[in-house]
Amino acid sequence: MILLRSIKIIIGDLKKSASHFQIKQLETQMEKAVIAQKSPYGIKMEPGKYAWCACGKSAKQPFCDGTHKGSEFKPVIVDITQPKEVWWCGCKHTKTAPFCDGSHKSL
Repeated sequence: MILLRSIKIIIGDLKKSASHFQIKQLETQMEKAVIAQKSPYGIKMEPGKYAWCACGKSAKQPFCDGTHKGSEFKPVIVDITQPKEVWWCGCKHTKTAPFCDGSHKSL
């Protein structure tokens, strides 16, 4: 009985380790966005549709120029309906894409 319980514990630990290993493997396979700058882009915007660069490789930051093609990244499309100042994320680590949430402060 004790042996059976020990085997179950070992199998459970192996399952946990395999899951952790698989997660780590996926994390290393995922592409990471390039930090374009460690501060937001504050820009006075006019009404229109804009494509925010999510990969960080665009030469037209903070907007997309298509450099992401062939990667897992896609731009975030934003429809601005009235003139206003927008603080676009420059570090590409925001949780409120495409807008700055201060994540650059911890990079």
